Amino acid sequence: MNSTKLELCSRVAKKLENSRKLSANCLEAVFEVFMDEIFTIMAEGKNLELRGFGSFKTKIRKKRTGRNPRTKELIEIPAYKAPVFKFSKDGQRVFNKKIKESMPEKIMKKVLTVKEPVKEPVKESEKEIVIEPAISAIKTAESFSV
Repeated sequence: MNSTKLELCSRVAKKLENSRKLSANCLEAVFEVFMDEIFTIMAEGKNLELRGFGSFKTKIRKKRTGRNPRTKELIEIPAYKAPVFKFSKDGQRVFNKKIKESMPEKIMKKVLTVKEPVKEPVKESEKEIVIEPAISAIKTAESFSV
């Protein structure tokens, strides 16, 4: 489920309710100006870094040949600038912490469990094939040591 801008502003207003009386509409206006400034900065070709949160950058995509999925016709896609956002390390850490707090423990176990690939036992004849080149490579490297 996606959240709306108004919902985000309502949540911020609720958290700030004790310290300052700000309405969701007031916060929405601030948010509009904030986002407008981010887009203006990016349109000027500048990068924007919000420490502890992330950075907004523009990336130039090269022109390329694509295919129309309906007609299968080849088309030329011109070069363009694409907006890119990347979390900072702190932002990623906070995000991961919030995910762990919000997910039920049962689901988290499934998400965090990494299945090891099944390894077949190596035959004795295959060990010799792998080990011999490795030993010769080590001897060669030792001969070049200073």
